[in-house]
Amino acid sequence: MKKLLAGVLVFLGMAGCKAEETKPFPNAAMVKRLDGSTISEADIDRTVARVMKAGKVTGTAIAILNDGKVVYLKAYGMRDTKNALTTDSVMSGASFTKVAFAYMVMQLVQEGVLDLDKPIDQYLPKPLPDYGRYADLAGDQRYKKITSRMLLDHTSGFPNWRQFNDDRKLHIHLSQVRVTHIQAKESHCCSWSWRN
Repeated sequence: MKKLLAGVLVFLGMAGCKAEETKPFPNAAMVKRLDGSTISEADIDRTVARVMKAGKVTGTAIAILNDGKVVYLKAYGMRDTKNALTTDSVMSGASFTKVAFAYMVMQLVQEGVLDLDKPIDQYLPKPLPDYGRYADLAGDQRYKKITSRMLLDHTSGFPNWRQFNDDRKLHIHLSQVRVTHIQAKESHCCSWSWRN
């Protein structure tokens, strides 16, 4: 997990974010790369400018960590048509975060900390509906069958955005297709598909 903290976190912004002015972060003059070499602040700025231009990106912010501590934090470009992006701008990472999150989860699987096919409910200290954002699931026991694998491959039945539901509540949008007995584990595994 320490390897993950040594990497670079990049967050791309969307228009219309609200932010307040803050003092600039005291960036390190030289930043250590993953291979042990260093890169200067000027080189980071040139690289970001080149990549933003090539990708036609209007605004981005980066945080670089060395040994688990932020050593470089800077925003570039615009957050909307009138305002500069700041390091305090609230951004929606949306799908950009999926790759980093999936990588972290697979590291936990490799370390034996997480089993992709074990229901997530078994990892939690209390039932999922007892957590405020998931209270809407209190009457639906299907949440107890949702696994990390289902969350990673988008077969959990959770919508992308709960506000698209007519009642703006969280629901599991699934229909059970089949239940197969897995003799090796003496348990049941459920297969699901989206309800259309």
